[in-house]
Amino acid sequence: MSDHAEYTLHLHGALKSVGMNGMRNAELKQKTITGKSASKVPVQYPFNPNSACPGALETDREFRNPHSRGFTLLEVLIATAIMAGIVTVIYTSFFTASRNVEQAENMRDTSDLVRTLISKISNDVANAYVNPAMDPLTVFYGKKVQPDMGSDTTRYDELYLTTLANSRRPGTKETDLWEVGYYFKQKPDGKGYVMMRREKRELTKDVPALEGGIEYELTDKVERFQFQYYNGFSWVDEWPRSNFMLPKVVQISLLLDDGSAYTMKVDVDRGR
Repeated sequence: MSDHAEYTLHLHGALKSVGMNGMRNAELKQKTITGKSASKVPVQYPFNPNSACPGALETDREFRNPHSRGFTLLEVLIATAIMAGIVTVIYTSFFTASRNVEQAENMRDTSDLVRTLISKISNDVANAYVNPAMDPLTVFYGKKVQPDMGSDTTRYDELYLTTLANSRRPGTKETDLWEVGYYFKQKPDGKGYVMMRREKRELTKDVPALEGGIEYELTDKVERFQFQYYNGFSWVDEWPRSNFMLPKVVQISLLLDDGSAYTMKVDVDRGR
């Protein structure tokens, strides 16, 4: 017999001896328990006699908690419902906060738009200037415009005037007296109108009044734009171009597409 085979038999016999000795020790320990019936005391084997290796430890019995168990279906459903409720509350709060921020931004944008429009138009009207001696260079002409005939609620009035509310740029032929105009153009798709402003910074007889200059878009959010003029006796909707007089007061009415309406009265500086 080779040395390897002899060593294997010797090792197997040693392990079998250890396992049998462990079993006998456990039986002796059971018999020496006083005051208790042997049938009521379970035998605790330090080794697993059913294992292929008699000396193997019972690790499954040693570390298993007999009271441990998994979640039931009801517990899983309750936990899922609670989590869904928490997520819903968080999402609702986030959505409400986002909507409030968006509404606040829209209100701010609308306020900025109205403030800019009213301030610019009021400044031009308050500094309006006409002089019969400078005809036809100076003008103040207000026109009532109703795209839908017979409906006074749809107004897109126009105003053309010369004003001293501007500052000239150095090195140019510009003067402090500009001709400006406010009017509307229909959108290319035919749905609504765009408010325009025209500036003519150099007044010469070569270019008649109400012509020339540079135009640019102001906004497309105006639904109604109306001027009224006070001549000292009554309010009128138009101011004729042939009248070389200025109105005493101009009322500006503005309605935006969000339903907000604004009205302002501007005193015209007639002492110029």
